Amino acid sequence: FLVIAYIALSVWKKTKSGKYRWDYFLLHMPIYGPLITKVVLSRFARVFSNLLASGVAVVEAIRIVSSAVGNEVYRQRILLLRQDIKNWQKIAESLEDDPLFPDLLISMIRVGEETAQIGNTVIKIADFYDEEVDIAIGNIQKLIEPIILVVMAVVIGFLAIGIFQPIMNLAGTLGG
Repeated sequence: FLVIAYIALSVWKKTKSGKYRWDYFLLHMPIYGPLITKVVLSRFARVFSNLLASGVAVVEAIRIVSSAVGNEVYRQRILLLRQDIKNWQKIAESLEDDPLFPDLLISMIRVGEETAQIGNTVIKIADFYDEEVDIAIGNIQKLIEPIILVVMAVVIGFLAIGIFQPIMNLAGTLGG
């Protein structure tokens, strides 16, 4: 059953709607969802900044970034952003009030647009989210360590019982 369920889930995730729904589900998972969001935002900012620094046009950079983020929900939103940019709307205006993009990121992009230093501003955003990801992973490790210790104690306890029980039974039989 588990093998069939895994295969069915894998096939479903390869469909367009399946990938979107799976990525949406991952973004809304407790603990894991905020981590994925930070990774995606970091990727968005870093790739966007690198492309702008290389002289790629903003519209083309946004198209490339949409493929690089690795999340279908964000990819589709970034493609909408690209359409807004083609219609002469600013990036910050397009992303405003979007729950996928935090206010801090939007404010930094707005400042970058107003000062014509969007590449430098976006790289700072990427650095910030990289630090946030490192902190989140460290916190997750701290949460997992006690769980791993308990699981190891249980496994070692079962092994000890499995080894010593036949010895005790043999000692009881020989002694009695």
